[in-house]
Order: sequence, then C-alpha cells, then structure tokens
Amino acid sequence: MIAMNKKGEFVFYVIEKRSIRKFLVVDMLIGSALYYGTFIIYHHIGVSMVSSMIGTTGIRRFIWKG
Repeated sequence: MIAMNKKGEFVFYVIEKRSIRKFLVVDMLIGSALYYGTFIIYHHIGVSMVSSMIGTTGIRRFIWKG
C-alpha cells in the first residue's frame, strides 16, 4: 500500500506473507471451525461468536508464536 504523509513524502507499507498466512489460517479457518462447532453444540449465535473470538485470540497469543 502506498500513501502520502503530511510532508508530501511517499510511505510504503509492507505486509509480510507470514502475516497474511497467519490471518487466513487462524482467523478464517480456525475461527470459522470454532464458530460452527460451538453453534452445533449450543445453537446460540452469541455464544458461538464469543467462543470464536476468545479461541482465535488465545491461539494467536499463546500457541502461535510467530
């Protein structure tokens, strides 16, 4: 992504391949699996959303160190 700052200089933002892969694996795949698994068990959208958020946050903080 290219942007201009207030001084008129170009600023380049670099997104690493590792960050994209981590997002896709943890947030999209594991988060969806946690959501649907919890929804099948409890049949409640709120519980499913919260378990998905807590699960992905826990995985990113404690398990996936990279």
